Amino acid sequence: MASRLSRKAATPLLRVHRSRSQRRNRRFSGECSASPCLLSHQEPIGYRPNKDQVDIWRRSLQCCLADGAGVTAFMRFLATEHSTENLLFYMAVQEYECLGERQRKHRAPEIHNEFVKCGAPQEINIDSGTRKRACENYSLADRLVFTEAKEVVFNLMKRDSYKRFLQSPFISDIKNSAL
Repeated sequence: MASRLSRKAATPLLRVHRSRSQRRNRRFSGECSASPCLLSHQEPIGYRPNKDQVDIWRRSLQCCLADGAGVTAFMRFLATEHSTENLLFYMAVQEYECLGERQRKHRAPEIHNEFVKCGAPQEINIDSGTRKRACENYSLADRLVFTEAKEVVFNLMKRDSYKRFLQSPFISDIKNSAL
């Protein structure tokens, strides 16, 4: 079910990026609530988080995902476990919910085929009822068609992979090497 996804392959699903000033302001503000339309997992090459950022990531999964460096670190951790599909889906749906109707009509089948349908290349771990509703309704391209599945995936990550991320040597290594 879970397979590796190269950064290059993930890029088409993640088109929304923060401006440099938005990243810089968020980085030093200590906030952890971000507009879902600004979510991005790509920080500048060579960027290293500071210790305060790492402490913010520890507050909650939402705080971790509100920071581009936090998303990058969590994605790298998930890649070591070969389980990036849930985070990629979550981010794709965050982006999808910010699109206009015309763009959603093109993106809905992509998200469905990549993550939701049975046997999808990046099939997410959701219950059959949630999967069925998403599969039946994705062609409507409604803004909220994947929201239920996104919430299930978020809660699964919060209870499972995020807790392992916090307890892993991975996060300790990041904090120790942070500026």
